[in-house]
Amino acid sequence: MLTQIRTFLQSRRVAPLSEIALHLGVEPDVARSMLERWMRKGQVVRIDTGQSCGGCEGCGVGALEIYRWCGNGGDAGVARCH
Repeated sequence: MLTQIRTFLQSRRVAPLSEIALHLGVEPDVARSMLERWMRKGQVVRIDTGQSCGGCEGCGVGALEIYRWCGNGGDAGVARCH
């Protein structure tokens, strides 16, 4: 599943949690825990959109939670998130 996230984000560069979870066929919490592993490795960063949800539930879970791939392609890459 980690490889699927890497491939998906490498092709998209930026994606909301909701789309990542949909692509993987898992709940957003599961996708988030996988993304956290990539963040610890310095390959993924969570982008602060500066927006807060008004609570209408119209956009769905994870629509405002955005992630960006900034690694090079493997686990031990030199390109790191800033």
